[in-house]
Amino acid sequence: MDFVITTLLNALTLISILMLVGLGLAISFGLMNVTNLAHGEFVTVGAFAVYFVQSMGGSFWLGLVAAPIAGAVIGCILEFAIIRHLYSRPVSTVLATWGVSLILQQGLELIFGLGAKPVTPPIEGTLDLFFTVYPAYRLILIGIAMLTLLGVILLISRTSFGLDIRTVIQNREMAEGVGINTRRTYAIAFTFGAAIAGLLLMHMAFDSGWTTILLGAAAIVPALATRWRVYPVLGWISVGAVIAVLGRVAFDPTIVGAGFLSTTPVFNWLLPGYGVPALAFGFAAWQLARTTNGRPRLAMEAAAALFALLTLAILVRHAMHGGVIDTGAMTLAEQSIYTLIAIGAGAILVAIDMRSPSSVLRYGSMAIGVISVGFIVIRHFVVLNPLFTDESTGRIPVFNLLFLAYLLPAVAAGGLALYARDKRPKWYAQMLAVVAAALAFAYATLSVRRLFKGEFIGLWSGLGQLETYTYSALWLVIGVALLSAGVWLKSQVLRIASAALIAIAVLKVFIFDMSELEGVLRALSFIGLGAVLIGIGLFYQRLLTRAAKENG
Repeated sequence: MDFVITTLLNALTLISILMLVGLGLAISFGLMNVTNLAHGEFVTVGAFAVYFVQSMGGSFWLGLVAAPIAGAVIGCILEFAIIRHLYSRPVSTVLATWGVSLILQQGLELIFGLGAKPVTPPIEGTLDLFFTVYPAYRLILIGIAMLTLLGVILLISRTSFGLDIRTVIQNREMAEGVGINTRRTYAIAFTFGAAIAGLLLMHMAFDSGWTTILLGAAAIVPALATRWRVYPVLGWISVGAVIAVLGRVAFDPTIVGAGFLSTTPVFNWLLPGYGVPALAFGFAAWQLARTTNGRPRLAMEAAAALFALLTLAILVRHAMHGGVIDTGAMTLAEQSIYTLIAIGAGAILVAIDMRSPSSVLRYGSMAIGVISVGFIVIRHFVVLNPLFTDESTGRIPVFNLLFLAYLLPAVAAGGLALYARDKRPKWYAQMLAVVAAALAFAYATLSVRRLFKGEFIGLWSGLGQLETYTYSALWLVIGVALLSAGVWLKSQVLRIASAALIAIAVLKVFIFDMSELEGVLRALSFIGLGAVLIGIGLFYQRLLTRAAKENG
């Protein structure tokens, strides 16, 4: 009996949390049709408001007042500066609120730092209730959530402002015609929704990793309920679970607090803390696709993909930094794993989209691909390149850092380019093909550098004559290989890449090799270049002859 009552009270606690999330979403999206991707950040702002008040010597109850005020202030500024200019423009609203979300996340990180922050609950201890012992604070949480729900219902149904909101929802033009200030109504409603989001601090500040896991799993329940009642609001309750989990993760990425997180790789609180919500969101999306469909299904698909990537990324970060996820500089090896995960996720989303078409999966797969390319260009080629950092490439000849950071991503990007050729826009496959070729080129070039310089290949260690000649020969060989691959795959991008690389090799031979090489090596450099150019000319002549015969 004790277990049953405790379980029911835990369920009631989770329901009250989802209720607060759902109320905020119902106001911002259900009433105003605004898809606010920064809703979770309003929750985080409320939590940090309580932490700030207590750190300044204030009480929790003062923080409880400050939290919705902080959420309301941020919401009011957001509505005045951005949202009011984007009503009836859903795509622009999504992009704008996503940008606001990123700004708030980084702003809070700069102000308060990473990691969990200590907040003292207003009431310690437990209460004897219905033959069981239950934390007193959770009972307060349930009570405040119920009072908030009652207050919102009375506001909407019993006040003139509630009448204005209902009128604007039904017909905005008619509402303006009878003298209702629709702009002010929207502004107050959006601010009110942000204030309610701030109340979620009550949950975020004082609970364990189990709450994050159960909140994620709770997304399944309303999705399953659509099998019996096709109410659109059920899908949005599932989305509410996503917002709540995002808020908790933003507040404490370690799930249970840095002091309680095990250093054991993989099998620690991070795996269920991120993995269970990912699985639950995926199941909810699958279920909603078969019942209510619509925007909640798309939101759940996006959430499932996001948390799947977060699960892998956070576990990699944890394993490579000795159990600490909020400190330590990024290394090329770590970034390489993230890149491989992202490319693999892009391929998985393409495959799923082919079986169950979805705009989220389609555009999500392309977004992940573009982000992967951005990381490769910025971090693999520049910021973390061992040529510029002089980072150790490892002592093993083949299976070293260069293999992980350049060859494997080249194979992955090339494979995805081939797989996506007829499934995604032409530019997407071409972009991946170019990046794959660039990675393969970088791997070959840096491997030659490693062959001559050893474990450390920093640029400032100079160039020998034989090494200089080897680069020329290597680049010409790669150029010919790209040309052959481009003809075989009928890829114009690869043929253009081949031409560009051979042109670079020609310039190197005439400008650099002529001044740096001496004797036999200089002669071999020009002889090799001449042989390659003759071979390319004969090759193209053969192609033109074959094409003329086929046309004739």
